[in-house]
Amino acid sequence: MGPLREVFARLPGIGALADQVDERELGRVEALIRSMTPTERARPEIIDKSRASRIARGSGRRSREVRELVDRFGQMREMMGALGSGGLLSRIPGLGRLAPSGGADPSALLAGAGGGAPGAGARDSARQRSRQKEKRKQARKARKRNRRR
Repeated sequence: MGPLREVFARLPGIGALADQVDERELGRVEALIRSMTPTERARPEIIDKSRASRIARGSGRRSREVRELVDRFGQMREMMGALGSGGLLSRIPGLGRLAPSGGADPSALLAGAGGGAPGAGARDSARQRSRQKEKRKQARKARKRNRRR
């Protein structure tokens, strides 16, 4: 395909941004993403201060850069959602599927992680927390019954 700058120059509506592409920045971002766990890639909102510190150590960057990447990803997620609903992405062949309205999870843009319906991971973890809470409640009841005996 050639240098990324040339690829951007050929895309309609994005060609003006071609001069702003820094290939070295892509290498830095890739190092940050590869230092994340699959869960963090799928759900970057779970990255807190300690996770950001670990990711930064693993990639040789600063934790501030991790937070900036997560913030930029959030902004891109919002922008892709806006573009996908009848916007630019729906007019470019093959890119319409990247938008949330196309059925794909925008987190798939971040190192190919994620998949399925948006928000499915949050629902699954809420169910898991609920099950764990119920198990703890049953264990407390069992301990209480055993103490009475």
